[in-house]
Amino acid sequence: PLESLVFFSSIASLLGNVGQASYAAANSCLDSLAEVRCGHGSVGASIGIPAVAGAGMGAATFDAKQLEADGAISLDHFARALWTTLAPTLAANRPRAVCAPL
Repeated sequence: PLESLVFFSSIASLLGNVGQASYAAANSCLDSLAEVRCGHGSVGASIGIPAVAGAGMGAATFDAKQLEADGAISLDHFARALWTTLAPTLAANRPRAVCAPL
């Protein structure tokens, strides 16, 4: 049996993202899967993350000023925030958490 299962989702599942309904819906599916698993007594957590400057899908078109204006966080800030979000979420077997300065 699994001891833990983590999905890295996007905050787009909570806040939406103009022109990216499919992306938001796909991430919402990850959130829902974690909720269903926890509801059936299994492990699962979905961590919603924001745009991270210099990482992920936006790394190829990295424009620090634009990403900051859009609410992206730095990779260092994200790593610290993830560490403080992930451990308590897994320990409490919570299905969803957000790792972002909202």
